[in-house]
Amino acid sequence: MDEENRPEKFWARVLFQQRRLTDVEWRLGLAVVGIALFLTWLIYWTFIPRLIADTLMGIGSLIGWIVGLFSGSGANEAAPALTPVPDLVPTALPSPSPSLLPSPSPSPSPFAR
Repeated sequence: MDEENRPEKFWARVLFQQRRLTDVEWRLGLAVVGIALFLTWLIYWTFIPRLIADTLMGIGSLIGWIVGLFSGSGANEAAPALTPVPDLVPTALPSPSPSLLPSPSPSPSPFAR
């Protein structure tokens, strides 16, 4: 730092010394940001519409969930009717796949299976 409390190095003055931007610097900054956004769009253009759609659907689901929290009082509601579930006992066991059956011929590999 010098006597006026400014950075001595050029790069430090450019980065940290506060000053008003000129019109050319402002337009150059806008152009750089625009080019960066354009290149980002070229890279990710296939993902951005899906991202926007998923975000909007998520917001809609969140709003629906919050509305569902406050809809209905829950009083005098009958319990849901219970229906009997039939027994799901298989009548026949499935046959094992051929790959699980022992091989009739010896393995050509010297290593045991």
